[in-house]
Amino acid sequence: MILAELVVILQWFNPVAWQYRKMIESNLEYLTDQNMLAQGVQREVYQLNLLKVSVPQYPIGLAMNYNQSTLKKRIKMMNAKKSSVRSSWKYLAVLPALSLSTIFLNSPKAQVAEQEVSTNISVEAVIPTVEIAPAVATMVEEQVVQQVTSVIAQEITLESQPDVDEQMNLEEAYQHINIQMSDQETFDASFEMKGFWQAQIENSQVCVRFDNSNLQKGNVWMTTACFDPKAFDQPLQGKGTFTINRTAGKAILVGEMQDDYGQGRYTFEGSKAFEQYLNKKGIEDVDDKYLFHLFTADITPAYFDYLKKEGFTNVSRKQLRNLAIHRLDMAYMKEMLPVFRSKGFTDVTVNELVHLKIHNVDKDYIEAMASIGFDDLSLEMLKKGKIHNVDVDYVKEIRAMGYDNLSFKDFIDFSIHNVDEDLVESLADMGFKDLPAKKLKSASIHNVSARYIKDLKAAGYDLKDIDDLIKFKIHNVDADFIARMNQLGYPDLSAQEITSAAIHNVNIEDVEAMRKMGYKDMTIKQVINMSIHNVDADYVKDLRDLGYRDLPINKVVNAKIHNLRPSFVQELNEMGFNNIPLQEAINLKIHNVTPAFIKRAQDKGMKDLSLSEYKKLKIHGILR
Repeated sequence: MILAELVVILQWFNPVAWQYRKMIESNLEYLTDQNMLAQGVQREVYQLNLLKVSVPQYPIGLAMNYNQSTLKKRIKMMNAKKSSVRSSWKYLAVLPALSLSTIFLNSPKAQVAEQEVSTNISVEAVIPTVEIAPAVATMVEEQVVQQVTSVIAQEITLESQPDVDEQMNLEEAYQHINIQMSDQETFDASFEMKGFWQAQIENSQVCVRFDNSNLQKGNVWMTTACFDPKAFDQPLQGKGTFTINRTAGKAILVGEMQDDYGQGRYTFEGSKAFEQYLNKKGIEDVDDKYLFHLFTADITPAYFDYLKKEGFTNVSRKQLRNLAIHRLDMAYMKEMLPVFRSKGFTDVTVNELVHLKIHNVDKDYIEAMASIGFDDLSLEMLKKGKIHNVDVDYVKEIRAMGYDNLSFKDFIDFSIHNVDEDLVESLADMGFKDLPAKKLKSASIHNVSARYIKDLKAAGYDLKDIDDLIKFKIHNVDADFIARMNQLGYPDLSAQEITSAAIHNVNIEDVEAMRKMGYKDMTIKQVINMSIHNVDADYVKDLRDLGYRDLPINKVVNAKIHNLRPSFVQELNEMGFNNIPLQEAINLKIHNVTPAFIKRAQDKGMKDLSLSEYKKLKIHGILR
């Protein structure tokens, strides 16, 4: 990767350099996948976990979203049939093909047979256990189904398994879902706006889940919208046909409503007049599915007039759809836009409004933050605060512990790393009171807990500096490691020595083997140096076989540092240079006086010289 970056820096104008870097990155991903599968990870589950992470708005926590194009190639590579060794000779055919194409100046057209990949995967791998609220239900509808569809279009078929676990809480009826992934455009074009509905009355609102899934074709699509009971053409009770008429179209619900619950079938008919209105606004390619989103948010010409009045004059097709999906309806816009602008956010964009709504940055949250001194936060900071659950109670809890001068970003960092009252009190009980905010956060990041401190005390290390504890935790110094060091005969090491031993992976077996070779009184510094330079009993044995006996450990380490190999000394012996002192051999290696160099000097007539004289030739550049 470093080489690829250097190539791009030097050859930034060369498209081949950029492609080279991209190929290196892709190859690393392929090797990672190959490693995972080689360890026994189930291929289908691994692929679907990658898909789950690739969906930007799916509520799975913070994660780096994979590039969907790259992910598609990775899945193809994992499912591709590997070429056998015996068929490798076929690739040699590329050379004559290239030669012929160059000679005849033809435009060769590669033809690759498409390979169908089919595999059985539980839908749990795509949709984990999650309780869908109205605010995020449409994310499942559009982001999980459609975006995953576009990522692996016609590459993989997900079929239901007969023994799907009962962990899914989306709906019991959807524990065995057959999802047929297909091309995005084909998927949308084949969608008919009809299906099943389920309704529940809550807080004087009728919340309806519209389910347009087609199990035969393997398409899953559902969304939830809440309506005022007056929106229906008749009271929602008993059996009947209940119609909701809005500007974007009408939904006809046929079924039965008993008390606060109901279900049945529905159809949706988009309004041609409103479609024509949208076309005049520059919003084209409108179908019933698109109109249905506008229907659920009750988008009307008055909505467009309001947006224009507020300065949103060029709302795109995608932006309007997102406004509708995330329920930024007229009531929401009238409530929130004045709030944002009163806080100085006069240039808020449509996309920012959608993101703020997704993360529930509302009037109450903004006012709550202002009430505790954060009245000048940017939209980005408000969003981050909401994402990481920085609320009034959390801020007051942290301030009550003495951290009353923190910035809002500090509170976000604290929340991300689980700094709370329990952590502060547990560390205080172990003698670490009034820690600076930075060190407290670092202790939490590296999981320096009261239990960890107790274990170290039991092992004989009652550390008073939190920095030492953090270093111990970073380098995996625990009670077991300290016990191993005691076993080696190093019971009274400083925290710095213990840390250094852990960093350089001091190994008990290697030290014991060296002691058997006669090195019984090594200091911890010598042991660490030995580990740093990979000096082991085998290397000592090789030196002894060459006649170098009774060497101090520092000499052995020095020889290894300069990569003095037995073969180097043996070649010199074969050239007639016997009984070479170890330090002389090391000096020859330092100055790169190799047997090949000596042979070259001898060929030029410089014979019968001592090793010291050959070394001077090399040092002074007389013979290059």
